[in-house]
Amino acid sequence: GFKTLPEEEDEEEKIVAMVLSVGVKWENFLASTMNREMVPCPELKSLVRSGVPHVHRSKVWRYCVAFHVRKYRDCLADDYYKGLLSLAREKQNPASKQIELDLLRTLPNNKHYSSPSSDGIQKLRNVLLAFSWRNPDIGYCQGLNRYSIALLYLEEEDAFWCLTAIVEVFMPRDYYTKTLLGSQVDQRVFKDLMSEKLPRLHNHFEQYKVDFSLITFNWFLVVFVDSVTHLISLPVCSQSFLLGSKVLGFSSMTITCAIIQDDVSSFLLFLRSCHIRYGDCRAHCCFVSRLLQIIFRFALALFKCKEEEFLKLQDSMAIFKYLRYFTQTVLDVRYT
Repeated sequence: GFKTLPEEEDEEEKIVAMVLSVGVKWENFLASTMNREMVPCPELKSLVRSGVPHVHRSKVWRYCVAFHVRKYRDCLADDYYKGLLSLAREKQNPASKQIELDLLRTLPNNKHYSSPSSDGIQKLRNVLLAFSWRNPDIGYCQGLNRYSIALLYLEEEDAFWCLTAIVEVFMPRDYYTKTLLGSQVDQRVFKDLMSEKLPRLHNHFEQYKVDFSLITFNWFLVVFVDSVTHLISLPVCSQSFLLGSKVLGFSSMTITCAIIQDDVSSFLLFLRSCHIRYGDCRAHCCFVSRLLQIIFRFALALFKCKEEEFLKLQDSMAIFKYLRYFTQTVLDVRYT
């Protein structure tokens, strides 16, 4: 009943038309795969980038996860996950205490995770305990509970394999260890990237002595799951699950450099910054997963989207306060 400007109506019509068009394309694609296995292809990649409709998200995520962990599952018993849960019931896991502390902090506003008796809490507990028994060197790292977003669309065992894919396939192995070495290295790389791609904003942070890595560290650790609205995080997750494991190769020269330097941290920084900063993998080969590329690009896009708002702030406290919540103000995935 309210009056709207003509351009607003036109914009709404365009959005509706785009959503309907994407929905039809998904229906046609899934119909064509009804009697055969879905396989990675340019059409699927293009569709995922356009957005996965809610009604199809469970099927698409389940396929993507299964594809990436097939090499692990093929050599394991069918009841492997149940065996991990049995082990969790029989033995006290060193990570149990921290897992219990984080369960109710995960999705407090979701009815399936709001109380100790909620069905989602037990499923999340099972997934995290099973994962900790599979990866005793990691056990449990704070932030892994945020990947419970997978439980909203996947069955419990599929969610376990989703977490396994993220940690063991998509991300560097040192990302979730006790030292968080990989995560720390990538924050240094991201600072260099900000300086190169968004120099005005980087200098603004430097001028007011604002360390944005205090916020962005968590972005990288949990792939933005609890930093942006679900309208943004779900498309990012979909792209991550489809593209996450593609890895660029590395040259024998960089291996030789690593042996000579005998400095793991510097080597990781060198490898990642070569590709991220210069981009041409023909000239600079390195060891960077597609998921990390998505994270770096998306993080840059978030800052670019709100760059002018940051530059208007002339006080370090005001800048840091805005830094803590500005991602929640980005509501349209088209601008990221």
